[in-house]
Amino acid sequence: MKISNKVNEIRIEDISTDIEPSCVYLIRNLHNGKAYVGMASDAVRRIAGHYYSLRKGNHDIRELQMDYDAGNEFEIKTLCFFDKKDHTRKTKALETFFILQCDGVKNGYNTTYNYPSAERAYEIVENNAEYIIGCLRKNRIRFKLQCGIEDVVEITP
Repeated sequence: MKISNKVNEIRIEDISTDIEPSCVYLIRNLHNGKAYVGMASDAVRRIAGHYYSLRKGNHDIRELQMDYDAGNEFEIKTLCFFDKKDHTRKTKALETFFILQCDGVKNGYNTTYNYPSAERAYEIVENNAEYIIGCLRKNRIRFKLQCGIEDVVEITP
């Protein structure tokens, strides 16, 4: 699903065809690549709220609002769905995992990792790794290690 200030209106029905009800979602600027990662147990309404705030010109994330006002187009999609009954701490760790993966704080619109520092965010993700891996499996999400010239892989016995 895409939005921009050129789109006249998006209805709840439009959003619900593309977005899982309970999920971690991505709003990505197609012009500059910046991303916002969010999480909601009622993601359709949450995304509708983002859209309506942007249209009214009063979104909480000023940089996102400025890019929207400048005419940038945004893609919105589900990154990973979860069970609405899952514990909030676990789903928050799942969201944090994707904020780290998408570099949502340093090169995106997220203002925090949900925790005071990136180090604490990594610790929370590690502590909830079993839950996160389970969600990734349910969503058929796979990752592969990419090692470039600048990457150093250190294995200790």
